[in-house]
Amino acid sequence: MLKRLFGKQRKIPEASQDFSPQDEMIQMYDASGNQILILKTEYRKSVLPKAFDNAKANPDELYNLIVMALQDGFSEECIMPARLLFAMESDKERAPTVLGIVLMKNNQLNEAEEVLKKYLLENGDSGVVLTNLAKVFAEKGEAEKSLQTLWQALTVDPNQGNALDWWAAIHREKEGEDGFYRAVELVAQLSGSWRPQLWLARRLLQEKKIDSAIAIYRRVLQDAPEQGDALMMISGDLGNTGYLLQMLEMITPIYQPEKHGYMAGWNLIHACLKIGEKEKGLELCDEIEKLQRYDLKQQVGQLREQLEALP
Repeated sequence: MLKRLFGKQRKIPEASQDFSPQDEMIQMYDASGNQILILKTEYRKSVLPKAFDNAKANPDELYNLIVMALQDGFSEECIMPARLLFAMESDKERAPTVLGIVLMKNNQLNEAEEVLKKYLLENGDSGVVLTNLAKVFAEKGEAEKSLQTLWQALTVDPNQGNALDWWAAIHREKEGEDGFYRAVELVAQLSGSWRPQLWLARRLLQEKKIDSAIAIYRRVLQDAPEQGDALMMISGDLGNTGYLLQMLEMITPIYQPEKHGYMAGWNLIHACLKIGEKEKGLELCDEIEKLQRYDLKQQVGQLREQLEALP
């Protein structure tokens, strides 16, 4: 509904992600990619209630709207919509997850714990639900139970970015940088993992061990070629350390914006600019434009101009 009104488009993150209020203005984009700013007070009063009302019969739209409202700091306004979504699809992972997050944001910790535990009891283990249950325990001051639950979440799904970052940060705080990487290595041993391997490859890049890092990247791209986060992190790390040719050689053949998102493509285009790959960069701009992301129009246009200016 917001897209129809304002062309508002954002990446919808995993429900396990932390949501933090932004500035006092809400950013939107019109069909030409121009930014529109609306005061939070006006958005809360006039826009958000109508948007929730129009989305109430569509679970997908309702979920996306709740997530965006949480990003913008409207946690109290999300209580009733989150309860409605839960009533419509309590057996789906996202509904109890987002309701649990909303309840946490409103300091209703006991009910949040009840909602998340009920889902696990009725549907079995879920990495994202367990991660948010660990957050509830942390908010309640139950540190040991929180850590145990977080590890359980990682054993179920070792590739949750939010959970892995939290797990590693806890160990960094206790044991420093070596503790951080020991914690990551522990998760990397779990079956089906690929995200922790990318953290280990990042360290290898920092140590100038490019061949070892590339070997990890090739394994990850073979095992998880559909993961946009993997392509984004590999391309970003290689780009930041100056290995642009290796980045283009590995990522370009498998990159598909509609599957992987735009961020890896962004990294590829910037690499093309730096090494003068004009035609490849323009092809990537064409592919990203097909996503019809209003918020990216101006940026893609600027990159296209820079590429066309290359000899």
